Amino acid sequence: MGQAGIKHSLNKPFSDNNCGALLSEIGAIISLLPSKNLKILDVGCGSGWTSAFFAKKGHNVLGIDISKDFIKLANINKKRHNLPNLKFQEKNAEKMQFNSEFDCVTFIDSLHHCINIKKVLMNAYDSLKKEGICILSEPGLFHSKSPNSIKAMKEYGVLEKEIPPHLSKKIGKKIGFKNIKVYSRAKYLNFCLYTSNQNLPNFKIIRKLFRFHFIRKLASIFTILFYKRYDGIVFMQK
Repeated sequence: MGQAGIKHSLNKPFSDNNCGALLSEIGAIISLLPSKNLKILDVGCGSGWTSAFFAKKGHNVLGIDISKDFIKLANINKKRHNLPNLKFQEKNAEKMQFNSEFDCVTFIDSLHHCINIKKVLMNAYDSLKKEGICILSEPGLFHSKSPNSIKAMKEYGVLEKEIPPHLSKKIGKKIGFKNIKVYSRAKYLNFCLYTSNQNLPNFKIIRKLFRFHFIRKLASIFTILFYKRYDGIVFMQK
């Protein structure tokens, strides 16, 4: 990872072009958590920015990642934000062994990089206390076919899968999760309702249509009612 990549990772989400969408997404996940202070396992934490948000909310957080480089950056973030309730470990999610230790396990754009998704979710289930929750915010249909995913797979050799909600639900039910719910991705609502015309993708039709606020409202309704089936936040309980 070059200096530019390190700087970008350390300053996420604010260094990201989709900063508003990322903040919307982490806000939605925080809103899904019970109000009490929790013990959270953040799987595939990367540079630790999501873990830091949970810790700043008052939760006790362990962030794990398979990458030694990312864990180094995560610990820099921990020191920078002075968060004694935040810890990081270098760990492979497919081999993690925690026994009913956590109130919540989160996967935020991380599970789709794993080879054995079912094994990772089984490990997450074992990690949870009784009535504990698992939250997945993962890319849905067609993710692996997107230009960015194809580029990442070619240049960095990372695995890019799509994990639509129906797949998470199917695997979750087999493992034993209950009370499974699917919520709309906040980032799409952010895009539909709040993204300025200057920041919209360079598609003339979208730019023209989104000049009309009622079109934006219709698009957000479509997202809430239908699109979450293909790309949504999945909530499961042990």
